[in-house]
Amino acid sequence: MSNIISELGGLVSSQILKQAANSLGENESGIGKVIGALAPTILGGIMNKSSNSSAFGQIFDMINKKENTKYLDNLGSLIGGGNLAKNDPKDAAGSLLGSLFGDKVGGILDVVSSLSGVKKSSTSSLLGMVTPMIMGYLGKKVMKEGLSASGLASFLGGQRKNIAAAMPNEIADVIGFEMPDSIGDKAAAVVDSVSDIAKDAGATVSQAAGKTVDVATDTAKAGGNILMKILPLLLLAAIAFFAWIACGDDVKKAGETVVDVAGDAASATAGAVGDAANATVGAVGDAVDATAGAIADLGSFFKRKLANGIELNIPEFGIESKLLNFLDDSKSVLSKDTWYEFDRITFATGSASLDINKSQEQLSNIAQIMKAYPSMNLKIGGYTDNTGDPAANLKLSEARANTVKNALVNLGVATSRLTTEGYGEAHPVASNDTAEGRAKNRRIAVRITKK
Repeated sequence: MSNIISELGGLVSSQILKQAANSLGENESGIGKVIGALAPTILGGIMNKSSNSSAFGQIFDMINKKENTKYLDNLGSLIGGGNLAKNDPKDAAGSLLGSLFGDKVGGILDVVSSLSGVKKSSTSSLLGMVTPMIMGYLGKKVMKEGLSASGLASFLGGQRKNIAAAMPNEIADVIGFEMPDSIGDKAAAVVDSVSDIAKDAGATVSQAAGKTVDVATDTAKAGGNILMKILPLLLLAAIAFFAWIACGDDVKKAGETVVDVAGDAASATAGAVGDAANATVGAVGDAVDATAGAIADLGSFFKRKLANGIELNIPEFGIESKLLNFLDDSKSVLSKDTWYEFDRITFATGSASLDINKSQEQLSNIAQIMKAYPSMNLKIGGYTDNTGDPAANLKLSEARANTVKNALVNLGVATSRLTTEGYGEAHPVASNDTAEGRAKNRRIAVRITKK
C-alpha cells in the first residue's frame, strides 16, 4: 500500500521549499518541518470526523470538487496567499479548517511553530498552502477512483499508521487524534475488564455475562469508530463465556476462554501493539487516572484574588495556594528540588487524553496565575508508577506533560514560558507495592524555573 505522507511530500519540490523560505524569511529546514507536521495534522483532523457520518459527509462534499485539483498545478502560488487561521467561511480551505478544528487552529499553529522553530505567522501562511494541497490530493483520488464518503474514510483508515508516524505527539494531543498505541491500550483494557469479570466466581452466570456485554459496549463506544468495529467480537466473547459456564466447566477455564477470544479480537484491530490480551494497559493501571493530589486532603476551598483582579476558587492545600504562597514570599528561593503537584486533573487510563470536564478548573487557575505573574516560567514533569514496560511509561509521562502544556497554551499562556519532561517511573513519592502508593506516583507536577 502506498504511503499518503510520502506521496504528499513528493508534491512539495525543493524549488517550492526554497521559494517559501525566501518569501517568508525562514530557512528551508524549518519550512520542511512545518509542512511535515501540518500534513498529518489535517489528515488526522479529517479522520477524526469519520466516526460521525453527518460531519464526515460535509467534509467529503468540501473535498469532492473538481476545482480542488487545480491547487496541485501551482502550489508555489499558494504561499502567503492568505491566513487560513481566520477560518474564512468564504474560502474553501479555510472553511475546511474551521470544520475540522474550530478554535483549535491557533493552538495547532503555536505547537507547530514551537517544534519547527518557525514564526507563527509563517506557519499560518504555510497552512494556506498545505490545506489546499491536501484537498487537491484527496479530491483527485476521490474522482479518479470513484470513491464515496465511506470509501474515502476507509482509505484514510488504512493510512492511520502512516499518518500517526508523521504526526508529533503534541499535535495529536491538541486535536484528539487516536494514536495506534492508545487504541491498543483501550483494547487491552477491555480484555482486562472481561478477564476480571470472567474470573469472578461470586457472580452468577447471567450477571457475569451481562456485565461482560456492558463493559465491552461502553468501552467500545468510548473508543470511537475503531473500537466499535471490534464490538461484535467482544460480544462474542461474552457469549463464549456464558456457553462455557453453562456446559459445567469451572469459572477459571471460562475466564481463560473469554480472554483468548477477546484478546484475539483486540489484537486483530489494534495490531500496532501486538497481542492486546498480553499488552500492558499503559503505565497506570487502576480505573481512571487522577493525579496524586486527588487522594490527598486539600482542605477547604476559598476565594483568592490575584493582583490583576481575577478571583480564583482554590483549595487551602492545593497546588494553586502553594504556588501563590511561594510567589508572594519575597524570601522564597528557586530550587530544582521543589515541585508542586496538580491535584485535580484526570487522564483516561493508559492515555495522555485529559478528562477536560474534571481538569478544566485547575488548568484555568494555573493559566490565570501565570497571567498574573508574567515573569514566572514553569517546567512540567510527568510521572508514572512502575506498572508495565519502563519505556512505555517514559513515553506516556512525556505525552501527559505535553498535554498539560498544550492545555495551558490554549488558555493563553505563551509556549516559551513552559518546558516539559517525562520521568516515567523514576522519582516515586510512595511505594509501588500498594494501589494507593501507585496512585500517588502517577502524577503531573510543576517546578518554578523563573519567578
